[in-house]
Amino acid sequence: SFTPISPRVLLVQLKESPIDINIIQVYAPTTDRSDEEVQEFYNSIELVLKKLKKDELNIVMGDYNAKLGEGRTSELVGPFGLGERNTRGDDLETFAMTNNLVVTNTWFKQPPRKLYTWKSPLDRPGRIVRNQIDYILVNKRFRNSCTTVKTYPGADINSDHVPLMGAFKIKMKRTNLKRKQRYDLRRLKDPNIKQEVKLELNRKININTEQNCNNPDIEKEMDELRKHVLEVKEKHLKPDKTKRKSWMTNEILDLMEERRIHKGRVNEYKRIQSQIRTKIREAKESELKEKCQEIEFYQDRYDSFNVHKNVREVTGKYKKSNCGKLIDEGGNLMIGTEERKNTWKKYVEKLFQDERSEKTPNRDGIQGDDILEEEVQVAIKQIKHGKAAGLDEVEAEFLKLLDEINIKWLTQRFNKIYSTGNIPSNWLKSEFITLPKKPSAKQCGDYRTISLMSHLLKVFLKIIHRRIYKLCEEQIAPNQFGFVNAVG
Repeated sequence: SFTPISPRVLLVQLKESPIDINIIQVYAPTTDRSDEEVQEFYNSIELVLKKLKKDELNIVMGDYNAKLGEGRTSELVGPFGLGERNTRGDDLETFAMTNNLVVTNTWFKQPPRKLYTWKSPLDRPGRIVRNQIDYILVNKRFRNSCTTVKTYPGADINSDHVPLMGAFKIKMKRTNLKRKQRYDLRRLKDPNIKQEVKLELNRKININTEQNCNNPDIEKEMDELRKHVLEVKEKHLKPDKTKRKSWMTNEILDLMEERRIHKGRVNEYKRIQSQIRTKIREAKESELKEKCQEIEFYQDRYDSFNVHKNVREVTGKYKKSNCGKLIDEGGNLMIGTEERKNTWKKYVEKLFQDERSEKTPNRDGIQGDDILEEEVQVAIKQIKHGKAAGLDEVEAEFLKLLDEINIKWLTQRFNKIYSTGNIPSNWLKSEFITLPKKPSAKQCGDYRTISLMSHLLKVFLKIIHRRIYKLCEEQIAPNQFGFVNAVG
């Protein structure tokens, strides 16, 4: 799990066996900040450490903006530091001693070029300005698990800091975590890919329909539909994992690899770097043009929500929130997964508590007209693109690709559900996701709870809603035309 504690501290928890690993990443205030701010920084780390188990591997690492200097001063700070100590170095050692943490950097003898973690912009040949201000701290119990710590000054990164790497040797069992596969539905904008997906999806559904035409099982058929959609996505819509940015191209990636090879040749490196910058600028301009065309498309459809959303993305004023901090009603910080689940469970149960009687009205003898294919087509057309799927993982984009034969098949299944009242189990389950109402969201009430339902269920409910709405319109008196759609 990932938990942002403050702008300077975050917690990453890794589920391992036989012990879990907790990594606290920190960024300390610089030397020009007040002592009170530094103390507040260390207090926030201690608050997290108190929540963690002492028999787990706890690593506190990052930029402490402190110099411990050369020479051993305690059993937690070793002799192999760099340079001279400053006041913030004393604060760091006090923090380490208070929480029984070993500063691993200082216990491994390395040449000076493997010790410094920061290089000043003023650093140049003949005037070396380098310091050791990044550290990896680990709870004393696991000090012998750390086999080495050193820096990699030759890394190809655009930063004044140098990568600091620590090697830990712990006997752990391999855990197979199931990660949800993500697919790039934007590829359906390509007419060729869209046509391939449409043909293959309809072919698979047709074959399955012919095999079960004599005794259709709704539950089984809905599962088969889900299976066919997943197979099509796996084959045609897998994302390119090497492209971290949406504007990234294969040409830019190739140039980056070429730049890495010529790292030791200054002139060639600069020439390739210039090419990369040019290609990146062109790729960004191309993506910006596509975004503007998308905004015009939504504007023509009077879709103000997506217009403003895309405008914020283009102007850089839109940022997806990634809040993970959660406190309960008593103000206690929830860190563990089970703690967080129980907190959300109590909140949701209280939020949706229904005190009405469980008695259901008598519906004997009540039967509506059969659902028509035209109703299904209209309902599918009304569903917007880009909406998250439910637990069945069937997006609206795939329902819009169904041909007339499979629309007829889907209509028949809707009619069976409508007449019997037996709803597929996947339709009755939904997944709650939480969206923060504000950047500083901490309590459950600071989040919106959004339920992700099956799109097949949404189509079914749209048909029923349309019928109910039509009946309501017929019952409205002429002098209440203000409540009727497209009237008045």
